[in-house]
Amino acid sequence: MISGNYSKDEIENIVIDMINCCNEPIYIGTYEFRVTISVGVTTFSEDGDTRNILIKNADIAMYNSKSKGYNKYSFFNSYMNDIILEKHEIEMLLRNADYNKEFQLHYQPQINLENDQLVGVEALIRWNSPIKGNVRPDKFIKIAEEIGVIEEISDWVMKEASRQIYEWNTKYGLDLKMGINISPKQLGDINFVNKIKYIIDTYKLEPKWLDI
Repeated sequence: MISGNYSKDEIENIVIDMINCCNEPIYIGTYEFRVTISVGVTTFSEDGDTRNILIKNADIAMYNSKSKGYNKYSFFNSYMNDIILEKHEIEMLLRNADYNKEFQLHYQPQINLENDQLVGVEALIRWNSPIKGNVRPDKFIKIAEEIGVIEEISDWVMKEASRQIYEWNTKYGLDLKMGINISPKQLGDINFVNKIKYIIDTYKLEPKWLDI
């Protein structure tokens, strides 16, 4: 808490000094540690005139800083409250989403520039929420990672994309590849390779059809 009359520029300089101070390395024995922080700033009485309101607004500003990356700071703005409320709504809707009804895959063609031939497609997920309508991937993917459902969503993408590439290649005599984007958490799963093998066997795929 900073008491006194300060301009926004003065508060900003104090916050920057605080971040720089916290970024100084800490040595314990031969080990070096570095601390990162996220700062939310709210002012009395512009943003509120009670302790609870000021703490809530500072917390909202802090989460806005976290969304920007490490060692960031934000001054509270009323629009941030709307962002937090929307984030919570998306979290709830993702947890209860019916993947087969709400998620769709769009396919982006991959062309060989030497002969203009179609050589594959890339699977891109789209979400049509019954409550919010079409939600952009850049809005819900990161939230899915934060709340721990990204692996389930990615598994659904792999299965649906595999089913589709099998249908296209066998029905039309093609040899296309299906590009599938994988989350970092999936790559860290010790069972990831077994999941790929299971999908190849289940959907009767040629391994070369998958481009992970």
